[in-house]
Amino acid sequence: MKTKLLLLIICISTLSCTWTKSKKENTSQIKNGVEVLYFHAKQRCATCMAIENNTKALLDESFSKEINDSLIVFRSLEITENPEIARKHQVSFSSLIIVDIENGKEAPVNLTDYAFSKARTSPDTFKDELKATILKMLE
Repeated sequence: MKTKLLLLIICISTLSCTWTKSKKENTSQIKNGVEVLYFHAKQRCATCMAIENNTKALLDESFSKEINDSLIVFRSLEITENPEIARKHQVSFSSLIIVDIENGKEAPVNLTDYAFSKARTSPDTFKDELKATILKMLE
């Protein structure tokens, strides 16, 4: 009786952990469009927060129609909660990846270095470059 109860608890725990992981890893993919991925740690510095805030602001200001039409998808992903997506994009720290998706094929552009150099100190310059990158992908 104790063995069966222990096995039942282990099975439920395993299924629970698997379901939670797959729920976090299950992400909507678009067939054609742009995916803006901002990876971050649980603790974030001012520059990390500026990257996310300025990216969101640009998308809201300049691409609201494309977002509503699901041509652009923005995702803010905590790295340890999304290890497979982080591994797929070879990310281990805060990063900004813009993915051009055409017929299901992905062509990522890593804007991390640029984002860290401009997002907090020159937000307008950062937004201009991000906007140009996205517009080029939408052509």
